[in-house]
Amino acid sequence: MPTPQPPADSLTVGTHVEHLPGKRAAKADEIMKAVDNTLLEPVLRRHPLGEVKVVSKLMNENSEPVAGLYLYDGRKVFINRSAEPAAYNQKFKPNRMSPVAEAAATPLDYQQRAFVHEMGHHLYGILSKTLQDRVYKDYVTVATAGQTITAYAMTHEREYLSESLAAYIDHCDDLKEYDRIGFDLVEAALAEAAPKGG
Repeated sequence: MPTPQPPADSLTVGTHVEHLPGKRAAKADEIMKAVDNTLLEPVLRRHPLGEVKVVSKLMNENSEPVAGLYLYDGRKVFINRSAEPAAYNQKFKPNRMSPVAEAAATPLDYQQRAFVHEMGHHLYGILSKTLQDRVYKDYVTVATAGQTITAYAMTHEREYLSESLAAYIDHCDDLKEYDRIGFDLVEAALAEAAPKGG
């Protein structure tokens, strides 16, 4: 179960992120507040993002709109400024939705959940090779059994960790009950990325 951390004074350039570009920096800062009072803030203190950018249109390789995108090269997070009403405000159902962000109550909540998901990719990129290997092994075990927390988590090991992290932050009891392997994996990844007292 996540232990809430004291809130950061604010999520600041130079501490949590190296650059908040452009006129949408205030929106990016609002979205980044998703890490307040979570276990992600210490991760960002130790391993800041390179950039967080809110963009008006974000598409995947199939020209479909996506909520967020993480670029490992440069540690950059892009968040879609707009959220279609059909993309959120759904009841959370383990293994029956894709992604966790669909259970968001508002467009801002959707963007914040997308940001947390992208933080899962950031987390993967800073893990040791040993823990990255465990992510893959755990993904194969859980995906083979069809027990990932969301359908999107079935995509590959990085999406498995990202969706597990998003569920850990917003639906922790569901993750612990439905995918204990994913729950334990997130705890190990957070402990490695921001060890207590370290």
